Amino acid sequence: MKNAQRVRESLLGYLAEKGIQFLQVSRDELKGKAVVEFAFDLGAPPSVLWGPFKDKIREIISVAHEVGHVMVYKEMNRDEA
Repeated sequence: MKNAQRVRESLLGYLAEKGIQFLQVSRDELKGKAVVEFAFDLGAPPSVLWGPFKDKIREIISVAHEVGHVMVYKEMNRDEA
């Protein structure tokens, strides 16, 4: 569990370093889930949101998966998006 906390902190540091917006929320519909919110305005940055997780490893994997979507999105041009 100690390693999981270090990995989680490293992942969140990476998000901050890359300028990817992220926020852990307490919404009931996001319990055990992570999502990316994309704005209709293509100039607005996407945000990774996630709710509370009981399993910290699953939290890390879920957030990292959503970050992958953001990274792919950032590589697209306006027409592809």
